[in-house]
Amino acid sequence: MGTPAIIAIKDGENVTWSSVNYDGYISHTGRMLVEHYNDAERAKALIALGDLSVLDKSIECPDGHTFASRVDGCTVAYGRDRGETGTEPQTTNSWLMFLIANKNIIRYVFEGDTWYSVRKNHTKLSLTMGDSYELVRVGEILAGTVE
Repeated sequence: MGTPAIIAIKDGENVTWSSVNYDGYISHTGRMLVEHYNDAERAKALIALGDLSVLDKSIECPDGHTFASRVDGCTVAYGRDRGETGTEPQTTNSWLMFLIANKNIIRYVFEGDTWYSVRKNHTKLSLTMGDSYELVRVGEILAGTVE
């Protein structure tokens, strides 16, 4: 059984996202995002693949790479590598709708030039759900400078 996560790009209130089915924890997916998809061009190309089975070091895979015959180090996308439909990225023009659509799951968001983990802020009382979340830099979590 996998640990799913959501990977997204936020541009103002607009959010585009895809899912990752396996190993969504910060120790794998968070690390892969920071180490291999750490600029807007790479982040957009990754999310453009749509829903992923496995996130790995590269989205550029050699001939012969498929869902059933995975090449080591290559990201596995359900649409590209398995021929599935309905796996395209999703988009909303509302940060709040993104949070509602993807609650109770690990979420990573690329904004500006940084990957963040979306976390519930339990110390902040808010009348709107969107204000009760905070973005924490994935790199700082991995470095152990924040919990």
